[in-house]
Amino acid sequence: MENAWCGKDCAACALRAHLECPGCRKGPGASVADDPCPAASCCRRRRHWTRGQCPRSAGCRWWRQRDDQPRLRLERQGLAEARRAELLRAAPEMDALLRALFWTAILSMAGGLLTSALATGTGGSRMELAGEILQYLALAVRGGLLLALARRQAAYASAGWLQLAALAADAAATLVSRSWPPLAGAAALLPALILSILGEYRECRAHGLAAEPLQPLLTRRWRQLWYWTLGSAAAGAAVPFLALLALWMPLPGLLLLLAVAAVVVITALLRLVLLHRTAGAYRSFRLQHASERP
Repeated sequence: MENAWCGKDCAACALRAHLECPGCRKGPGASVADDPCPAASCCRRRRHWTRGQCPRSAGCRWWRQRDDQPRLRLERQGLAEARRAELLRAAPEMDALLRALFWTAILSMAGGLLTSALATGTGGSRMELAGEILQYLALAVRGGLLLALARRQAAYASAGWLQLAALAADAAATLVSRSWPPLAGAAALLPALILSILGEYRECRAHGLAAEPLQPLLTRRWRQLWYWTLGSAAAGAAVPFLALLALWMPLPGLLLLLAVAAVVVITALLRLVLLHRTAGAYRSFRLQHASERP
């Protein structure tokens, strides 16, 4: 007879074969168990060989639930298998859409370069217009891809709609601000900036939720990227003031402007790296479990 930590006879367990359980002390009661039994964990922590050695066993809720543990473990295994099957079905689409987001982000960065101060000299205005068109196109595609991802992870839906709303608000503000005074034009862009920041937050959160079942570390990285994104937005908003400072104090102003540019570039590169890694996580999972695909 093989007794469990709680005193039950493992040989008498009706679900032992279904769970493919090697016995409590080698299976769910072991210290390295994937799905540990709470009663066994408590006994080990208190250094009791059996439940009978524990002076608190009479009122122990884990001991009272000892007969339910095999059934609960079987239910958890079923849920885990269902979740894995759902991930296998979603993996090809998630991989493709995340990689499309990766290339869309590169297009948006290219458009930003064209509209930046680098677009000077002959044809500068044409380059700026081409950059704006490229950026708007990339942002529209980005919003559509996020909405497509919402079929697999619902959190992407709000991110997609916020990005599209930010795009519409920015386009409208750009059109009307050309005939407005500079200060009023800058104020007109404020709603677009707020929508964009909210969209970035929701997107980082959605990417983190999508990565969590495969690589929890990526979830933390996406949360950290949100703070980088917030800092990048704040730094971008400070550019006009830093430009004025550079006129008054050239060296400190230029150094601060370079620091702002570094923050923006690093944030964009981090986003590309995380998009590539998240897509790669789904691709690796799909290839690893290709024979199990439903």
